[in-house]
Amino acid sequence: MTATWLAEKAGLNRNTVNKLINETKGYSPKLTTIQKVMKAIREVDPTKKSEDFFDM
Repeated sequence: MTATWLAEKAGLNRNTVNKLINETKGYSPKLTTIQKVMKAIREVDPTKKSEDFFDM
């Protein structure tokens, strides 16, 4: 899985995905962004949960 793949599958801007990957200080994704990311990730691994990637 690459940042480009995730951005395309989730329908997000590549900059947004980079902020998530790099854990940019002060960046807090919207709930809709988290949902889009998780939908894309679950295409690869349906067992993944948002808690695996985000502090919730």
